[in-house]
Amino acid sequence: MRTVLCILFLLLVGVPLLAEEGGADKTPDLPKELSQFDFVIGEWDVHIFWRGKDGKWVDYNATWRCSRLAGEYMVHQDWDGPYLKGSEFKAWDQKKKKWVGHNFYAGGEWAQTESEFVNGEMIVFISGVSDDRGRYLNRETYSDISEDSFQMKSDRSYDDGKTWEPGRYRLEVTRKQ
Repeated sequence: MRTVLCILFLLLVGVPLLAEEGGADKTPDLPKELSQFDFVIGEWDVHIFWRGKDGKWVDYNATWRCSRLAGEYMVHQDWDGPYLKGSEFKAWDQKKKKWVGHNFYAGGEWAQTESEFVNGEMIVFISGVSDDRGRYLNRETYSDISEDSFQMKSDRSYDDGKTWEPGRYRLEVTRKQ
């Protein structure tokens, strides 16, 4: 399944991006923006705080593994938790000057992402998600970024980003030793 997802993503996003840039080995001078996800590369212990539909918070642990692909132009994130498993593939889009990607979840669901580094925080927008209130835009904000830890919180918007409300999860992430 993982191999199929990798191939699918490379065909949908990676190959067109490389074609736009003239091929994988066009130049040894990589865009400086490729370092924006350096902080997440590695293996992580994640403590999740999740707000259920009943409004009550539960917490649990998961593992997150992140690596580079395609000569630094892509980031692969693999999530392994008790309630959710999946992978995300992000690629640097030189024209948009943003990271674009797809999340693939066990069970066949998927969502699109777009990310940018702003004022020391990584902001990830996830589209293609919905709940009993309808479709919404999910925003993840990675903050307090250091070599061995970072925080992440979610917010959601039901009006295409005009207004935001607290999301259903936040994470405390520490590098595995």
